[in-house]
Amino acid sequence: MNLGQGFPNFPAPAYVKDAASAAVQVDELNQYAPAQGLPRLRNALAASYSPLFGRQIDPNTEILICQGATEGTVAAFQALLDPGDEAILLEVRRRQRQRRRRPGGHGA
Repeated sequence: MNLGQGFPNFPAPAYVKDAASAAVQVDELNQYAPAQGLPRLRNALAASYSPLFGRQIDPNTEILICQGATEGTVAAFQALLDPGDEAILLEVRRRQRQRRRRPGGHGA
């Protein structure tokens, strides 16, 4: 199991390996997930987080599932920053974020 930039110092539990193996054997699960995330996951997150925010979260318009931290960071920057805006990143920890980037993913 590769957790991105982290490499665990322990083997994956047998139940995780068994579940991964079983999932590979199911023919209808061999496609990429929808870009915004599976509806089942978005619905579960909306149900879980709605009480925390004190309002109903719409899983179709307010939840986006990203493939990793870099994708999520770039999506947030593209949504919130306009060309010419500047952003300050504190505690840069990932190699992908160490270069300055403009909205749209272009290096500065």
